[in-house]
Amino acid sequence: MWNSRAVLSALLAAMMILSSYPPVFAHPHPELLETDLMPYPFWTEPRPDDIYHVPTGLKLSFEGMMDIASSGRVIYVGEAHSNVHSHRMQLEILRELDRRSPGKVAIGMEMFREPQQESLDRWTKGDLSEHEFLRESRWYENWHSDFGYYREILHFARDNGIDVVALNPPKEMQQLVGMGRTLPSEMEDRIPEIDSSDPYQRAMVEAVYGAHEGGEKMQEAFLRVQLLWEENMAEQIANYLAGPRGEGKIMVVIAGGAHVQYGYGVPKRVLRRLPAPYYIVLPAVISAPAPEEVPEGERIYMEVDLPEIPLLSADFIWAVPYELIGKGKVLMGIRLNFEGGTGAIEQVAEESPAMEAGIRVGDVLVRLDDVEIRDMEDVTIVMHSKTVGDSLDITILRDGAETTLRARFTEPANPSD
Repeated sequence: MWNSRAVLSALLAAMMILSSYPPVFAHPHPELLETDLMPYPFWTEPRPDDIYHVPTGLKLSFEGMMDIASSGRVIYVGEAHSNVHSHRMQLEILRELDRRSPGKVAIGMEMFREPQQESLDRWTKGDLSEHEFLRESRWYENWHSDFGYYREILHFARDNGIDVVALNPPKEMQQLVGMGRTLPSEMEDRIPEIDSSDPYQRAMVEAVYGAHEGGEKMQEAFLRVQLLWEENMAEQIANYLAGPRGEGKIMVVIAGGAHVQYGYGVPKRVLRRLPAPYYIVLPAVISAPAPEEVPEGERIYMEVDLPEIPLLSADFIWAVPYELIGKGKVLMGIRLNFEGGTGAIEQVAEESPAMEAGIRVGDVLVRLDDVEIRDMEDVTIVMHSKTVGDSLDITILRDGAETTLRARFTEPANPSD
């Protein structure tokens, strides 16, 4: 008998790695780009922000790429989730499209699930602050990556009234499909049509999953979830573009590289539903931190024996360095209990920022900076905004009176904390 929570957690972790890997794990050095991303050889070593037209091997300017790509209905822009330059590239494409066709651009994002669409709509209308948006959309519960990677993209969408479409399926549906269980009738009616016949996708999944522990049963569960993600993303994209809100618009789809590379993932599944021209842009990592420079908990390298895929990887590749967001994770050093409806502090770690600030067991957490604390979601959002060198005003209730203390983060959190 499988432990459903453990299996779902393992599947989610593996999916995050798989969806990110092609431009990062498989291509950390420029010499690999020639065989794995480009059928034509590079005559000079790629430099940051060089752009190549994959079918011809020609180097293009950004404007030249956009002249071609903006004629499509969909532009798929792959990413390595934790690379700053993947997201910079996406933002540049969005800005240029909006400049060329104001009011005719939409964004589809893998990072959001269908139930979060209402929060996305309220965000793009300007009805929510960033904190309210992160809380209402349950960002850190659903995606886990630092919001800082996506902040500029989502603020650009809000500032320019650009629709953002949630592409991923509900978590409950994903869990049941991953476990191979029967879906309730109301959920069965909402599951997208799934095509599992592509041999190249199966070969790639088997190669990447082979780098993880787990038997054939787990591998099939992994593939089921991968296919569900991609079919659901495709259905959301096609439905939006065929509907009144998407009429005459071009959509930029932001997703992990593995979902768009070679075209057999999301692009093929959208085309099945909505025959329309599209282009794929992939970031290709030409320099990256040495393994020993990668912070604890981050993973940007992976040993994978990739299968031969006789397909073009993309329409364009964009050479970028690999750079993490550069924040040192920090912790207050307290344990909270919200069972009574308030954040009671039941433990304070020795030599922690909280202890140095004067926090005691029995205090009740009221605010962090100017944010009222209602549950752990509020705490998580605030703490993700802090890094080494920052301070934090902690307002507590002690003996019936509010007191504000200041914590300072002088060093990164210990991964074992």
